[in-house]
Amino acid sequence: MSKYIKKINRERGGLYPCEICGKFHYRTPIRTKNRKHFYCSRKCSILGLVKYPAKPIRGIDKTCPICGKAFYVCAGSINTRKYCSRNCANKSYEKPHSKTQLICHECGKPYEQYVSYLKIRKSKYCSVDCQNKAASKRTGELSHNWKGGLTDKKRCARTSAEWRGWRKSVFERDDYTCQICGAKNSKINKHIIKLHPHHLKSFKDYPELRFNIDNGQTLCSTCHYELHGNMNKGHIKIQKYICKPKICPACNEIFLAKSEKHYICSHKCHERLHRKKIKDAKARQKLLETL
Repeated sequence: MSKYIKKINRERGGLYPCEICGKFHYRTPIRTKNRKHFYCSRKCSILGLVKYPAKPIRGIDKTCPICGKAFYVCAGSINTRKYCSRNCANKSYEKPHSKTQLICHECGKPYEQYVSYLKIRKSKYCSVDCQNKAASKRTGELSHNWKGGLTDKKRCARTSAEWRGWRKSVFERDDYTCQICGAKNSKINKHIIKLHPHHLKSFKDYPELRFNIDNGQTLCSTCHYELHGNMNKGHIKIQKYICKPKICPACNEIFLAKSEKHYICSHKCHERLHRKKIKDAKARQKLLETL
């Protein structure tokens, strides 16, 4: 094959003879660019490296710790590469992590825990049940934060689980409506109407009837403050959260505005108004052009 034909083939792509076995094979112009030697297959390229040695090898041969095979590692990844393939690397992650044996502080039984877990936090109990048992022993006077019972009994009662259950059951019985004025709480007027559970017999004088459902009554905040004679305080609190009803210019529906600047009900309506303004501006330009 002449030098002239080789040049044309390198520019356009064509048939090239293998320098090991002599077979002709087709090569694209991208694969022929800046090439000195041509091989038809992988086997011939390996034999070609022996016949025409390239740069000196700087890599190292390593053994895979999982499958035990020897593999070549290039100079750039000597410090990072450990495994021969991706499958062996995935198998290394499946191995169980190291555990240590500990003794439970509550039941005294031995149990295992990961070392990585102990680096982040401590482990004293073998299960959640043992943890809850130990916590129950540290309540009241046995607690390290005990200061002689400073918290009021009234406050403890109003923040207990019994209070929350009694309050919910009273609201459900009265269908979330005030028993004096008939105001009902919903998603729309939840900022205006706030419901309170009222004791028919006072919370202070009758401690036995504190969590009795028959002793409860649903009232709105204004009626509750009027009944107890604290209307001025309640009126000031309500004014902070009051929402004024307005009509949306995009959908023509009534909504509750949280502030004076709030004049559109939603983000979609805001986009509608913006599109209308653009259309109106284009229509005005067309009218001016015709005139």
